[in-house]
Amino acid sequence: MTHDGGGDAMMIPKAITIRDCYEPAMKIRNQAKAREYFEALVQRDMVHFGKTRLEAEAMERNNLGYYAGHCDRETRVRVEKLFLCAPPVAGGRTE
Repeated sequence: MTHDGGGDAMMIPKAITIRDCYEPAMKIRNQAKAREYFEALVQRDMVHFGKTRLEAEAMERNNLGYYAGHCDRETRVRVEKLFLCAPPVAGGRTE
């Protein structure tokens, strides 16, 4: 992940592994950082893959929920709350 140099916008490269894309989100602990990272994910999808904002937001919430579902309970619950996401099949599990 890089910053654009002129501002605060975070940029996620087009070519990136799933782990490199979503593992940083698993370490985020505050809402401001979560919003910034989520926006970078959404922008990547819109710029590089032609998604609309709605498509990109839905896809990234599903991806984050899926990835978090493979983490420990504390991480999963935190990520679900910060990114307003849930595993795509099982639904939300905030307990």
